Amino acid sequence: MIDPAVSALLAQAASGPHRPRMGLVAIPERDWIVLGDDQREKLVLKRRLLAERHGEVFAALPGTEEAGAEVAQLLFDHLPRRFPTRYPRMGTMFAIAATSELVGMTSPSMHPLDLAGRLVPDDLCLVQEDAAGVPRLVAASLCFPSRWRLGEKLGHPLAAIHGPVPDYGKALAAPVDRFFGALADGRIVERWNWTIHDRPDLFQPQSPRRHAVPPERFADALFMRNERQTLRRLPRSRAILFTIDTRVTKLGDVPPADASNLAAAIRHLPDGELAYKGIAAIAAPLAEWLDAR
Repeated sequence: MIDPAVSALLAQAASGPHRPRMGLVAIPERDWIVLGDDQREKLVLKRRLLAERHGEVFAALPGTEEAGAEVAQLLFDHLPRRFPTRYPRMGTMFAIAATSELVGMTSPSMHPLDLAGRLVPDDLCLVQEDAAGVPRLVAASLCFPSRWRLGEKLGHPLAAIHGPVPDYGKALAAPVDRFFGALADGRIVERWNWTIHDRPDLFQPQSPRRHAVPPERFADALFMRNERQTLRRLPRSRAILFTIDTRVTKLGDVPPADASNLAAAIRHLPDGELAYKGIAAIAAPLAEWLDAR
């Protein structure tokens, strides 16, 4: 199964020619963090990556500690209130039931955003406007990247980070920058995206490969990867917190109606977008296979 929001996204993408869009929807506070049945699996994997590959999955520029502490405080307030059985409060601390850990809001040995990133399955990124008003990625706990490396993006403007995305500079760079500058306190927005990978791994920092999967293996060797992303402004530091919740579904498990919409969406994608998603070589047979589901 896939999330209803992904079904809606695919239906919209199937309805006509591809147009670059932000696709943002306002959501209430209670829907900010969403926990699935894979919470423990993701948290355990995060701990392993942070122990074994810390420099690849966490990075922060100097001066981002205040914003990181705001994120930690936000989660310490939100999680026990929203999920009292999964994050039961215990005095000034709370427990993470999924991993049987007791955690406090601060740690002298790590950046506060590093601590915050260990609390939830989502990746956490901080974007801050520089003196010229240009939004830049300044810190991130990014254990589940989809074809990008944190060390190559840290400190860069959003426009440069999204440079490989087809038509981003022409169609989306200016609206995205304006949106980041105008996002009001207390407003949370959500967006979804989709890609197709030939591996189910959550940690995939490498560039997309040119998929060469034969049609008889589409069902079990290709995976739909969806990201649920949220954005909210931190009131004190004025940074934007960007969360990424990654979901992976084997293509053979995508329901037929969604598969049909995915086929139509693929057919509407321009060549540059097909290449960016790594499916240019198999787009035609993949769309045909999806329609036959």
